[in-house]
Amino acid sequence: MREEILVIHENETLLVSGPASVRRFEGEVYCLGRKIKDYPVIVRKGRVLPFETPEHASVKLLLGSEASYEFQTENIGCKIWENDVKKYVDNFGKEIKKILILGSIDSGKTTLTSYLSNLATEKKLNVGIIDGDVGQADLTPPAFIGSKIIKEEIFDLRDVVADNIYPIGVINIAGFEKYVIKGIINSLNYVKDSDLIIINTDGYVDNGGIEYKLNLAKEVDPDLIFITSGNNLAKIFAEKFGNKIEVLKQPVGINKSKIIRIARREMQYSRYLVMAEKATANLNEVKIGFLGIKFDGEYSSNIFNSYEEIIIFDSIGKKLGISTKALEKMFVGIEKEGKIKGFGVIDHIYQDKLRIRTSLKPPFETIWLTNIKLTDTGERKIKVSLI
Repeated sequence: MREEILVIHENETLLVSGPASVRRFEGEVYCLGRKIKDYPVIVRKGRVLPFETPEHASVKLLLGSEASYEFQTENIGCKIWENDVKKYVDNFGKEIKKILILGSIDSGKTTLTSYLSNLATEKKLNVGIIDGDVGQADLTPPAFIGSKIIKEEIFDLRDVVADNIYPIGVINIAGFEKYVIKGIINSLNYVKDSDLIIINTDGYVDNGGIEYKLNLAKEVDPDLIFITSGNNLAKIFAEKFGNKIEVLKQPVGINKSKIIRIARREMQYSRYLVMAEKATANLNEVKIGFLGIKFDGEYSSNIFNSYEEIIIFDSIGKKLGISTKALEKMFVGIEKEGKIKGFGVIDHIYQDKLRIRTSLKPPFETIWLTNIKLTDTGERKIKVSLI
């Protein structure tokens, strides 16, 4: 780790890329709309946080070997949104109780989610956050939708853990849009008593992505929609939702490479596998779930022997087929007492038994499948066939 003290001027934004920590040294320093107190702000690997000041200040940085920083003066930080966002703040929890955030990949949606939450909690409002970005989930591992009621400032959504988890099972949602919409609507029930609900979404806006977001907005029925990028997206939504739309400037300099995005997902998997031990689940005693559906009763599942890694879902016949090869090294969610309380990796399948590495103790009620394998070389996706 190396230490540096940096001066920030009024017209500057300091962008810090982790792993790093940032502590106020002199003056007033803000991050995501909240004043930094006497404890450091942690910037995780693969994350970039903006630090700003109303006049003149300095910060002390501890930088890891892969950390970096830069100063920007245009189109970055929360200042670029301040005028467009703060005009709504007095109505948070009143006329505005539900906010939907839309935009392309790396357009600042997660940063905006934290910023809005901080502005609301500063007014002593309880904020219900729904993390609908299953590909780059922060409140849960990838392939799940998390919801959380926030009462304090946050600088990184990964500093908190979802209280309610809804299983999807895939991280690329093209073709699975209706299941994600169902998951977000289900999650709304958990945070319905919050003063303000903020729904963050994925960056899928190309091809069928806009139609998916239109369907999502119709189902969610938000009071306000923030759009952080995409002229076409903004134009289409303006035609459909009129004065509910606020188009924000897209910040610059926060693009994540494909490698970094994979690394951030793998860090999330690892986070939920700490202290994992071997446990056994009997397939005759647990239910199997996928895409938010429990395959029991009306829906049925079948595990078949095959060297092909594949999951097959027949939505008409309401049947799920999983090859034994697909199950090996699969990342799964584990439900106990009616809630997903842990995660694991299937190490081995033998006859009617699954051996799972997890920090959760059996017995288990439902094993929620994903199309993600965690191998010695990292994340790998399992083919999913919808028929």
